[in-house]
Amino acid sequence: MLKKTFLATLAFAALHGFAANAEEPSVHNQTYICERGVALQAVFIKAKDGSYAVISVDGKLVALREDVKTAEKLFIAVDDQDNYRLHIKGNDAFLTYKDSDPSKAEKTILQACQADIAED
Repeated sequence: MLKKTFLATLAFAALHGFAANAEEPSVHNQTYICERGVALQAVFIKAKDGSYAVISVDGKLVALREDVKTAEKLFIAVDDQDNYRLHIKGNDAFLTYKDSDPSKAEKTILQACQADIAED
């Protein structure tokens, strides 16, 4: 419950920060239920200058921005130290980690994630 409240507060703060730049920003909370019953919390923020997400992973919050250069919906971590990538197609998602070393392959962290439609 505390984590959801914190994510909602963070989303509100982000929305407030974007309000000056956006005509009609929106915030959407989403929980994805992944393999082994792991829940992935995400807050999506749409603003005039793009779409963003904040996820809770590995005990921390990670800010991501949408990469519009790809055909799929892909959110990439804003901070290069947190190289997480959230891939979304419809109600399905998976989370990967791309090491800063280009010779290393992208690792799947969470897969088979389904949007919890009870939240919609």
